[in-house]
Amino acid sequence: MITGRDPESHEIPGVKRYCIEPYEGLLKAAFDAKNALKNLMKGKGQRPAETGKGINTNSPLGIRFLWSKILRSIRREKPDAVHIQWLWDYYPEQVSYIAKLAAGGVRFFYTFHNSKPHEGFAQGIKDFFKALHPHLTLCFTHSEFDKKEVTRLYGIPGDKVRVLKMFNPLAVFPKEKKLDPRMVVLLFFGYIRQYKGLDRLIGLLGSDDPVYDNVKLHILGSVSDKDRGVYEELIGKNGRKQNIEWDIGYAGPEKVSEAFAHADVLVLPYRDATQSAVIPLAYYTRTPVIVNDVGGLSENVSDGRTGFVLKEPFEERFTALLKRENIKELLGEMSGNALSYYNDNLETEKVIDSYIKMISSFIR
Repeated sequence: MITGRDPESHEIPGVKRYCIEPYEGLLKAAFDAKNALKNLMKGKGQRPAETGKGINTNSPLGIRFLWSKILRSIRREKPDAVHIQWLWDYYPEQVSYIAKLAAGGVRFFYTFHNSKPHEGFAQGIKDFFKALHPHLTLCFTHSEFDKKEVTRLYGIPGDKVRVLKMFNPLAVFPKEKKLDPRMVVLLFFGYIRQYKGLDRLIGLLGSDDPVYDNVKLHILGSVSDKDRGVYEELIGKNGRKQNIEWDIGYAGPEKVSEAFAHADVLVLPYRDATQSAVIPLAYYTRTPVIVNDVGGLSENVSDGRTGFVLKEPFEERFTALLKRENIKELLGEMSGNALSYYNDNLETEKVIDSYIKMISSFIR
């Protein structure tokens, strides 16, 4: 969502046609530059290209067939630039397709949402990006940590990488806070994966420490069928399972808004991370955050003002934090700081303006 001024006013100097490939993974057709950023925020183009439904992208043959469709779309639309938000697989054939288009004058931008897969490197990923980056005009990461990592891992020159802050990715509107006066309500939000450390919070709720008698954990998000049983077993065995709300499934904007309205703090106990799109959402809803100091998570947390940055051992430091005098009141005082930080640094308009400035000097 773009707020504050007419999205039609977002011009990209020197660009008449522009392609943006949205997060769901497939390239969309080019559209007028003045609407490019509007549609980037929505994750869609004005005229969808053929999406490749039914194509097996887990095989080189499927990738070739899909790229034949993409190439036809680009040649038909004749964009000045293509921004690739994600590549779904890392077959070497894709490099040759992009190289051919780049040699023909199409400028390519690429966003590394993560410097490396959370599950570890699949065979050939390093070689893939080492071969790809010479054909890219500019790369983006969402943290300084990731910028250093893509330079280290793939040999991309530092002056070819820009840090673009994460914006609030959901159409969620903040509601007035409705905090429980008796409990400290912790919110864990998003897609549950092992590296995000939810098991740590569940374990803390079941500890012998009496500080957790007055703590509630609300888990809102989704989880794979494979992992769901693991977490449900952890909760079922928890001595304070009555203090844990396991809220799994689709959560629309209204439900998400309500969850943040009732939360004292969002907790990110991650074991590994690059950045998180949940932090801008938390700040927008006047919710402070507590993060483990891994990757680039701490870059958008003003320690002691918009939340807390904890180092390992996380469980020990988290428990000590909850024992601080008037911790609930302190978190409440941070609410305004969180929104101010969002308005000053992460507000969508500011991210858009920053993006335009970054790419404008590369397109003439």
